[in-house]
Amino acid sequence: MAKLSDVVQPTKKASAPYKRPTIAGWLTPLLLGPWVSIYGVVSAYAFMGPEWPYVPRWGVWGTGMLLGTVVGAAYILIASLLDVAFLAVRLSSLPNGARAWLGALVPPLGFMVSYLFIRPWNYWKGGPWAVVIAVFLPPIIAALASRVVFRQKVVQS
Repeated sequence: MAKLSDVVQPTKKASAPYKRPTIAGWLTPLLLGPWVSIYGVVSAYAFMGPEWPYVPRWGVWGTGMLLGTVVGAAYILIASLLDVAFLAVRLSSLPNGARAWLGALVPPLGFMVSYLFIRPWNYWKGGPWAVVIAVFLPPIIAALASRVVFRQKVVQS
């Protein structure tokens, strides 16, 4: 005789089994994604952007790569500190998988494009702190926004 549970079909699809987030699944996109985005934007700007009168394109590219490395490292530090802080207050868990890659690739594109409009080097009259704020405020805003948009809720056990 067939059991009732064999005959009755469930109305909802079974959810995917829970996969525990890993440190490697969090760190790999966090350490690689921002630099891939930044280096791509810098390369595109250097080779397709405006020509500078006395600077060759490879000079613009090299300078952009150097500055992009510094800004990328700062973004990685800011994003990792935000992730750990959100985890500490149980606001979200460490991003893994596609959310981690999106959260690592998309925000650097946003703040690199914002530099086209903000132009931090124009703030030199305000002193060195004005330039530092103009350089590092967009990555802070982008990291905070991406952590809120691409966050993963904490799974209570």
